[in-house]
Amino acid sequence: MPSVESIYQWRKMLSPIAHKLVKETFYLTYRRIGIKNLTVIADGSGVKKSRRTQYYEWRLETSKKKRRHRGCRKRGRRRRAHKKKFVRVVVSHVPEIDMIFTITATASSVGELRAFENGHLQDITSAKIFSRFIADKLYDSEELLKKAKKR
Repeated sequence: MPSVESIYQWRKMLSPIAHKLVKETFYLTYRRIGIKNLTVIADGSGVKKSRRTQYYEWRLETSKKKRRHRGCRKRGRRRRAHKKKFVRVVVSHVPEIDMIFTITATASSVGELRAFENGHLQDITSAKIFSRFIADKLYDSEELLKKAKKR
């Protein structure tokens, strides 16, 4: 099983490349189709961090079996229950060409609105190709509207 540090390094290295690939694919499709009035739909959700693939479930089970046979450990030591943590994923989708414009994944401690402001708002307003913006009630914020008008 890869360590947390390895996963962090992979994310740090591959994240800019993945974002650039999504953007370039979107703009190529946008130019090819030629639709002028686009709508952007923004929404977010939480994804459990504890969900693993079958391979990692198998690795976890085999490592537990190996640890059981290593010898005696202190008895009576209680394990703390881990809090279920989520990754907050915010997506900006364009239905006219059925493509994702931007996607952001942040820690669960970061609010959905803040993740949108930091990762999506600047890209959407600077593109100047969207005529409509659709989102749920959470995005109905005065501060967000002021920031969007400034840009």
